[in-house]
Amino acid sequence: MNTWGKLVKKMIELDPDTITIKDMNGILRPYVAYDLIKMIKRLGAKVDVHSYATAGLAPFTFIKSVEARSRSIRHRSFFDILVYELHTG
Repeated sequence: MNTWGKLVKKMIELDPDTITIKDMNGILRPYVAYDLIKMIKRLGAKVDVHSYATAGLAPFTFIKSVEARSRSIRHRSFFDILVYELHTG
């Protein structure tokens, strides 16, 4: 997470509204997502998660993302797009 922490610190210096974790291959593991979201929030940024359901991990990653207090989650499958706005701050 050190590499990601350094990158997030540089991003925060640019004063973004939100940092979005985009998992375009659907391979983000749930506990990695949890740790990454917690780290980003600790550094002071809002976090969104966007994942595709190609590998079957997205539902589990979303559960851990909600537990880590992601601001929103976006799910993309072959047939639809679903956006959950959690408004967790």
